[in-house]
Amino acid sequence: MEFNPIFFFVSIFGLTLIFNIPLARLKVPPIIGYILTGAVVSNLLPIDHHQLEMVAEVGIVLLMFLIGLEFSIEKMVRMKREVFLFGTLEMAGVGLFFGAILAVATTLPLKVAPIIGGAIA
Repeated sequence: MEFNPIFFFVSIFGLTLIFNIPLARLKVPPIIGYILTGAVVSNLLPIDHHQLEMVAEVGIVLLMFLIGLEFSIEKMVRMKREVFLFGTLEMAGVGLFFGAILAVATTLPLKVAPIIGGAIA
């Protein structure tokens, strides 16, 4: 079967609705429905790796657009402690944690492990 982008995107949006409407009633964040949709689409629809990568990039752009719609400077100022202090501490802690695990469990150099740990964080 040849890749039909219209069928593919209609299928994705339909599956997203099928997952997210019941999850919204249960007050589950929509990102869970998006993850479920991605898992189903990647395993059930006939698509090769390159096409799936292109669709994933479109999904990331749409997700960033939605985040941008909800972003406001006033909200950021109100949450400055949570965003800047705790966000920085969380990223540093998780990055160092995974960096230490990678340094011990693999043969990665000590200069590389924290960088990969930071990427995982």
